[in-house]
Amino acid sequence: MKATLSTNYRALSTEISRLTSELEDLRTQAATGKKLNAPSDDPAAIRPVLSARSQISSTDRFIESISTAVDRLDNQDTYLDTVENLLVSAKEKAINAINGTLSDADLETLATSIGYIKEQMISLGNSQVGGQYIFSGFLEDTQAFVADGDFVSYQGDNNIKRLEASPGEYIQTNLAGSEVFQGLKDVDGDGTLDQVGENIFDMLTNLEYAMRGYSGQDVQLYDGSGNPVEVRHIPELTDLLGTLESSADQVRSARGRMGNNAERLETSKSHLESVRIDLEGILSRYEDADIVDVITEITQTETAFKGALQVTSQVSELSILDYL
Repeated sequence: MKATLSTNYRALSTEISRLTSELEDLRTQAATGKKLNAPSDDPAAIRPVLSARSQISSTDRFIESISTAVDRLDNQDTYLDTVENLLVSAKEKAINAINGTLSDADLETLATSIGYIKEQMISLGNSQVGGQYIFSGFLEDTQAFVADGDFVSYQGDNNIKRLEASPGEYIQTNLAGSEVFQGLKDVDGDGTLDQVGENIFDMLTNLEYAMRGYSGQDVQLYDGSGNPVEVRHIPELTDLLGTLESSADQVRSARGRMGNNAERLETSKSHLESVRIDLEGILSRYEDADIVDVITEITQTETAFKGALQVTSQVSELSILDYL
């Protein structure tokens, strides 16, 4: 009889330990909402869980990079919209200047306003986002354009940034200021910039001189120190109208390209966000606990635990005197 009681007691103690451990696990699940809190909880689930977590982390990095790029493209488009509006304003002033009813004083006033437009254009070329010059290529800490008398020089480089919006897909996210504002681009890849468009700064300089009465004449241009640099033939005002329009088209084209790129990035972002939701679903399937089921199991386990304690208590009170 003594051996039987000892065996029963050990069995009950083992059962109580098991129920205690199970209750602890269930209460942890209820507190955390997770059924997988340690590798030992479900060894077979560890590999898919780690894989899902890794993919979610990678997807988050893609989404963050795309969001930053889209914000920069939106800011860039806002600045280019202002550039386009300034060119429209300059064209309106040029049309007014062609009107033969204006006095010399009126033309001088218009010329001065073109000078202001040029200053605004330089300022827009030096636009920054987050303290970085957006039209300086890779040289984001370098001011893109510097005015020197009648001339404006580009200080950035012509490198193009491309963002990996999704594995293997790279999308252009910047514009070199030399291309947008000066019409320069390396067309054949030989490292030399070719004049493929309008130099907006030179065009505005020509327009200002034309309004001051130098149309069709050769004019000496100077640097910021007053040194003669170049003798330039100033076009007629009517010819400059065409240059103004092609300059505006140049900016519109750049805006259109980058607008398409922004749309592609938004599409990639939406796709990645959908992928992330799917990955979260996979992770949830392995990790998340069903709280209703957990609470039900806690109640059942507590009942079994109380029963085991009661039986153990009764067994421990038995002695040989009960059988005499």
